[in-house]
Amino acid sequence: MQIRFENVGFTYDHNSKNPELAIKDINLEINQGEYICITGPTGSGKSTLIQHANGLLKPTQGRVLIDGRKLDYKGGSLQKIRKKIGMLFQFSEDQLFEETIEKDICFGPKKLGMKQRDIEDRLKKIMNDVGLPYEDYKDISPMKISGGQRRRVALACTLITDPEVLILDEPTVGLDPEGKDEILKLIKNQNHLGRTIIKITHDLEDIAQFASRVIIMHQGKVMLDGTPKEILTQADILNNIRMLSTEPYYISKELKERGWNMASDIITWGELEKEILANWQKKKEKKQND
Repeated sequence: MQIRFENVGFTYDHNSKNPELAIKDINLEINQGEYICITGPTGSGKSTLIQHANGLLKPTQGRVLIDGRKLDYKGGSLQKIRKKIGMLFQFSEDQLFEETIEKDICFGPKKLGMKQRDIEDRLKKIMNDVGLPYEDYKDISPMKISGGQRRRVALACTLITDPEVLILDEPTVGLDPEGKDEILKLIKNQNHLGRTIIKITHDLEDIAQFASRVIIMHQGKVMLDGTPKEILTQADILNNIRMLSTEPYYISKELKERGWNMASDIITWGELEKEILANWQKKKEKKQND
């Protein structure tokens, strides 16, 4: 599935005399199987942008196309799109309300018109996929499990419709390190299965490790769009909008200034470790030869 934004602009207050666009001049093409992370300063338009992808918001200007066809905002057509483009909101576990985990996961697809038989066919697999074995968790209240487990239930609520695209707004916010790692692994696995991931995050190390593409939003516009290495090595540009690159980038830069032979595009801890060990080995060999 391809999602394309053509000159998209949106204002929340279009009835005012001088409406200000929350996003403007958005031209993006999102293709099947990409792992896209969207980041930028608070108020830069990230959440507004992603809510256009499955019709939660309708552009004030421009248009959104799904597989080359203009997004239809009528009820039946919109339901079909929302089955294929699932969205997980920030703190989505706060929206869980049913008596059991099974009922909570089944609630959304029923509202979207999925057949009961199709829901039942997918339920067990989805719960197992998100690390909540069906027989162990189906009858448990979502209020009696950990925050990380509740986030997994919320993810299962989105995956039950078998979406081609998964949109996530800060999916690890508020979780402890273990819960965060579990959710990130689950999301990466969904991308390995062929799903497109569009994720809002402020965690630059998460971006460096997992994303295939990074979009930086600033003042309602797309400021930068490229691979993690292309974007996170532009520290001066990021600094101008009060953003930083990753810690490994700055550590490697400092070591290079002190005479170490460091690559200029290090952005992950794994890359930094490898480069330090290589330098250390060369120093050791030189010492032995001397």
